[in-house]
Amino acid sequence: MVQAKTWSLTKHFDGFPKDSDLELKVEELPLIKLSEQPQNNSLEHTCWTRVIQSNYPAFPVGSHVIGRCGWRTHTVCDGTDLIPIMPDWPQDEAFNYKTVGSLEETLKKASPDGYDCFFENVGGPSSSVALQQMKNFGRIAVCGAISTYNDTTPQTGGKLQCREHITQGFEKMPAAFMGILKGENVGKAIVAI
Repeated sequence: MVQAKTWSLTKHFDGFPKDSDLELKVEELPLIKLSEQPQNNSLEHTCWTRVIQSNYPAFPVGSHVIGRCGWRTHTVCDGTDLIPIMPDWPQDEAFNYKTVGSLEETLKKASPDGYDCFFENVGGPSSSVALQQMKNFGRIAVCGAISTYNDTTPQTGGKLQCREHITQGFEKMPAAFMGILKGENVGKAIVAI
């Protein structure tokens, strides 16, 4: 079996943590196995809402229900092989961004007032088009950015400079954590192991 080091709480700390609140352990890792998460279940096509008017006794005014209440789903893909199977998916519209004349215009036509939610799997140029059409205070969930996974050079303009506060050694992880709480780090706190 493969073993790994792990930090565990010996007791929940009250106030600022102390070294004695944490313990370094060596644990055996379980065997790697296949994921049990089925595909395409990341986004439910329903919403939770309150009944404001009803003639049906099972749903009195003020009760809460789950249903398709004002939610619309637009799917953007990159392959014509997906379009025929998409009717099986819960959605209102589907677009192949490679074949529409303008993705920007297509998205505007589908939702002229903009978008409240955006669930991203791919990233890239089509993502930028969608982000420009978000409503104020809209919600964005980024699940992946596969369009950039094989990039060998970073896309940078040199404007953003990242500072890092690096602590060397896994054994110093509690000190790094407590340093964050004390404000000792400047930039991203990293423990190099």
